[in-house]
Amino acid sequence: MTRLLAIANAAAGTADDQAIDAALGVLRDQFDVALARTSSPEDLDDALREHPDVDGVIVLGGDGSLHAVVDALRSADRLGLPIGLIPLGTGNDFAAALGLPSDPTEAAKLVGADHPSPVDLIVDGNDNVVVNVAHIGAGAEAAVAARPFKKTLGPLGYVAGAVIASGKALGSPGARAVVTLDGSDDLPHGRVLQIAVGNGRYVGGGGGCCRTPIPPTGSSI
Repeated sequence: MTRLLAIANAAAGTADDQAIDAALGVLRDQFDVALARTSSPEDLDDALREHPDVDGVIVLGGDGSLHAVVDALRSADRLGLPIGLIPLGTGNDFAAALGLPSDPTEAAKLVGADHPSPVDLIVDGNDNVVVNVAHIGAGAEAAVAARPFKKTLGPLGYVAGAVIASGKALGSPGARAVVTLDGSDDLPHGRVLQIAVGNGRYVGGGGGCCRTPIPPTGSSI
């Protein structure tokens, strides 16, 4: 039987026991599934070391959880493992880009339903892996401001973060930016409030309430 390691982030927005159990119930009908609950990069490293022979990894969480698991797999030189995602975060932008259902049981039914598809990754200038989007400016500030509110307000925490960041941005002249693509900086540039480099299609999360499609390559917002 196919062996899977399910990794649940206790801090993820909607990753409560009921949602996790519902997803695991569906997965265990088809697979041999071990569950690891993690709350730090060290926990992730330990979980991967304790399960060296699994055939795939399932992330029970959101964009942050997925990022952390992919980063841990990269550090362990195990990025070749298939990765599944059950969207139990607050924003779930990457799950939306993949077209995954928000219901954990429905998402779990899709695991193993098709062959794995390759997904690109972004590696930033600090050698950090980015799965969904790397952004600087107002959007990043909004995400930081939303953190204290996400657990209590859920998706509306992003609204609170956006309001706080917008208040700081009012009257700001922005920052000067020059974007270089394939060695050329012959691109529109000047003062900006935010730049996003997207691997997925959306940024902003909030269960769709604040989610924004990322413009085509070369555009800035």
